[in-house]
Formats: sequence, structure tokens, C-alpha cells
Amino acid sequence: CGVDTQDPAAQQVLTEYVVTRWYRAPELLVENESYGPAIDIWSVGCILAEFLGRKALFPGRDYLHQLRLIIDVLGTPSEEDLASIANAQAVQFLRTLPIKPKRPWSEIFPSASEQCLDLLARMLVFNPAKRCSMEDALTCDYMAPLHQQRPLPEQESSFSFDFEKPNVSQEALRELIHAEMINFHPNSGSKDPK
Repeated sequence: CGVDTQDPAAQQVLTEYVVTRWYRAPELLVENESYGPAIDIWSVGCILAEFLGRKALFPGRDYLHQLRLIIDVLGTPSEEDLASIANAQAVQFLRTLPIKPKRPWSEIFPSASEQCLDLLARMLVFNPAKRCSMEDALTCDYMAPLHQQRPLPEQESSFSFDFEKPNVSQEALRELIHAEMINFHPNSGSKDPK
């Protein structure tokens, strides 16, 4: 498979924490107590960048290195962007970093289309208030060929996680799982979950 099994780096297993850090929005890295759907926009932007570059865009070793990598690409946050950070220590740390200019996305991904880079630039923005919404992302020029003349849903679907309530008996959980399975496979046979 081309992986040197004698190389300790090849044998290292990345925990979920390490891998997911690479897709975390800056507001999570600086430990803001409140955040919104913009964190998902950031993660999707990181995934889009990974598709383009065939590797993670911000593979930080820890959250401080992660912030440095982000700033190396997006440039030094403005005072307005820093004002969106509630953690004073994080703001102080960011102010100690060398001033960096924003790198053009076309330099990082020279083969990507202008429409793709425009979407990436709207998703990967340091300040969450300045990121595009999911609706904006879905209706952008880059995504237009995928619409198939169908309108976007008016309202987000909601999911019920009521089955994860604590203190659910094993029997009740079994019945809930069976009922869910029957929703997807109504002709699966027995109605008895036992």
C-alpha cells in the first residue's frame, strides 16, 4: 500500500480530537462561549479546501498551531475580527503573532475555478459574523449546476434525539430502535422487537 510500517509517524493513530481540530472554526479554537451555525460553514470550507488540495488545509498540532496556520492563510485578523473574540487571553496571543497578509486562494489552489474560490473565500472567514450562510453557499454560482431546477427547502429539517434520553430501559430502547427500523423497512418481517 506504499506506507512504511517501520516509520513511527505512519503507525501513529490520530484521535478524533486531533483530526476534528483541523476543521474547527477560529471561534472554537479561542474558546468563545457562544457560537452558531457559522462553525459548520467553516468546517465545510475546510473540507472543500481539502478536496481541492488533496490534504488538510489547517493540520494543526495543537490549537495554538492551528490558529497560526489559519492566520498564515487568512492574514492577521482585523481589530473588528478580534472584537468578536470573548477570550482576552486569545486576543492577546493573536496580537503577539507576526502581521501576516492574506494569501490569495488562487495562489493556494491555482487549478480551482473562480466560482469555487469565491465560495471558499466566503466560507473561510475568521470572523463568524462575516461568513456566508449555508443558504448563500448553496445558491452560489459554484453550486448552481447541482440545483436541478429544484428550490431549496424553506425550513431546515429538525431531528429528534429523544431516544438518547437518560434512564431509558433496555426494553424501551429496543422498542424505539425497532420502531425506527420499521420506518425505513416496513416489510422487514416480525413486528416483535424481541
